[in-house]
Amino acid sequence: LFLGLSFFIVLAAVMLTGLLFVFTVEHRGPETGLLLALGFTPRRVRRLLLMEGAVLAVLGATIGVAAGIAYNRMILLGLGTIWKGAIGALPIGVHVSTVSIVVGFLSGVLVALGAMWLALRRQVQRPIHDIQVGLVSGGMGPSAGWRLKAWLAVGIAYIAGACGLAVLGQAGGAAEAA
Repeated sequence: LFLGLSFFIVLAAVMLTGLLFVFTVEHRGPETGLLLALGFTPRRVRRLLLMEGAVLAVLGATIGVAAGIAYNRMILLGLGTIWKGAIGALPIGVHVSTVSIVVGFLSGVLVALGAMWLALRRQVQRPIHDIQVGLVSGGMGPSAGWRLKAWLAVGIAYIAGACGLAVLGQAGGAAEAA
């Protein structure tokens, strides 16, 4: 249950990162259009925006690592004092390793950059005039309908996976009780 919930929260955070980056890129449309009009290739404009995003991703991952360690300490302090009944007499303590910090930091940065890249890949392919005046290509054309079906399939797969995890959890709990 907690694994499925955690996965859902991470997925929602990745989608939010992508959406916020799309909004930022669309808000900066005149700048992007000007760079394209001056002869910058779409690849170079994409790289510039991704480099800006990388700086923010590294800053966010640094804050996230520090906040994660602090959150861990607060939860374990609560479990050791206020919610003592939840763990019984088991001793608990904070264990922070360099490997887990580095893996968390790097995965946070890479996932954020991946979400930004996905959000950005078509933004600079539109006509320069549309970018500069803020026209957003969208609607329910054939590509938008295909994307909707793809996201629906992904959502159904996640729900099926969560149900599978719940069944496995119940089967494991029943086996332990027997």
